[in-house]
Amino acid sequence: MRIFAKFKLFFLSILSLYIFSCGSFIVGIPVVNIPDEKGTIGSIDLPSPFFRMLRSWKEDTLVTIDSNARFAEMSFKGKSTIKIKPLVNYPCMALDMDLIAYPEYGLLIGKSARRFHVADIVSKKTKSFVPYLTGKHEEQSTPILIDGNEGFIIFRYRGVGYGIVYEGTNFFVVYNYKKDITTGKQGETEEDMRLMYPIDSNNIISFTNKRRLPIEVYIYNWRTGERTENELTKTLTRLDASSIPSESRYNINLEKRFLFVELAPISPDKSGNSWAKLTWKEGFKDVKVVPLDYLTPKERWLNDFFLSPDGQWATCLISGYEGLLNESLEKRVFFHMDDRYHNGISIPIFANGYYEYHWEQGAFVRHPVYGMCFAEENIKEDNFGVERRYLRLHKMDDVLAEINRQLSEEAKGVLKP
Repeated sequence: MRIFAKFKLFFLSILSLYIFSCGSFIVGIPVVNIPDEKGTIGSIDLPSPFFRMLRSWKEDTLVTIDSNARFAEMSFKGKSTIKIKPLVNYPCMALDMDLIAYPEYGLLIGKSARRFHVADIVSKKTKSFVPYLTGKHEEQSTPILIDGNEGFIIFRYRGVGYGIVYEGTNFFVVYNYKKDITTGKQGETEEDMRLMYPIDSNNIISFTNKRRLPIEVYIYNWRTGERTENELTKTLTRLDASSIPSESRYNINLEKRFLFVELAPISPDKSGNSWAKLTWKEGFKDVKVVPLDYLTPKERWLNDFFLSPDGQWATCLISGYEGLLNESLEKRVFFHMDDRYHNGISIPIFANGYYEYHWEQGAFVRHPVYGMCFAEENIKEDNFGVERRYLRLHKMDDVLAEINRQLSEEAKGVLKP
């Protein structure tokens, strides 16, 4: 028995060493990804329990969906420990690829087909419902919290015909999640009206698409239906901003007064649209438009911008790359937003590797060891062919260091005799 016990202990020790050396999936062991080309930053993969989708929550935590389909908080301890705990035992059903978080009000929203799931984490109240049941309209996938103090959420509906938007009725429904009260149709119009950027509890920067005509941007008062304009909305109308992302609130910072917007193509043969950064002063005056094509390599184009909650960091994907089989690939880039840079935005810093069929943006979070990071889901096979789930972290300290390195080299080149 003693010989058997010693053999068993020896076998387990050898097995553990083998797994440690061959399998990078052991919980608690971070995987450091070293960049394989100059000018890019690496990343850190933390073995993680199951999760789906990420949004910023508190400064040092994320919100996600756990293995039981519940709204859950992801937190960190030390370099590599990840803890996921449910915030509420809800909604406990499969969700679409949408997770909406308003951490300042403790509000979470998910969606399953036409049904929305609202959770007030402060009061622990939950509600699953279809705001408006109709066969001739489709709901915008991203509702807007317009008044967090009162609890008003707006759900927008637009007419469809065989999957194609037509000039039928468009409207929105308001739900008060604190009082559990839903209104009927509001703001009914035959225009395709998009409610995009809430600027206070009454007004939303909105735009109307009149089919084959340039868009019209305006300030919409959802309580009164009144439409007004300012210099910013007039500028957006003039630019004919062709597309605004569904998660539009992540590419605007009202406090620092800037916005990223996609513009109509400059020419029919141009691949991808151009992007611009808009800035303004108090009262939405003195609007400046900064085209951002100068930030991309030739024959490449930017995609949706995604800002950190404090507005100091931005990330997006750059498209136009091809793989060995001519598959379309993208690369992630990061920007530091600061007045010390030209136009208030740094040069792009590329993350190592490529993306294919990428749908989820991830979220910014402050890690207790690595500082401010951009976190995203990563799934890869281990040495045994088993898929393992990781949380991939890109350190903003690495981004800043690479910015300073490139700027320093550029300055040395200018100063050379």
